[in-house]
Amino acid sequence: MNWSIIKTNRFQKRYKVLPTSIQEKFKQVVLKFLQDPFNQSLRTHKLKWKLEWLYSSSINDEYRFVTIIDMEKHEITFVNIWTHEIYK
Repeated sequence: MNWSIIKTNRFQKRYKVLPTSIQEKFKQVVLKFLQDPFNQSLRTHKLKWKLEWLYSSSINDEYRFVTIIDMEKHEITFVNIWTHEIYK
């Protein structure tokens, strides 16, 4: 499935300041994500409460990225990327 990709300003700003090793890992992970956003290794899950329209996926044990997945439009919006503190 071909996805349209949108990156929020917040995502872009946070990505720029990530350690280079995490940026490289994200590039690998996002290829898998675009093939199948719900691949088990990504641990993609819907967030809860007021954030239930967002999904979180893992880059590694520490870093994750948050997306909006619109299956009807075949569109993925990268909302944020950071450590688990992203939810605080």
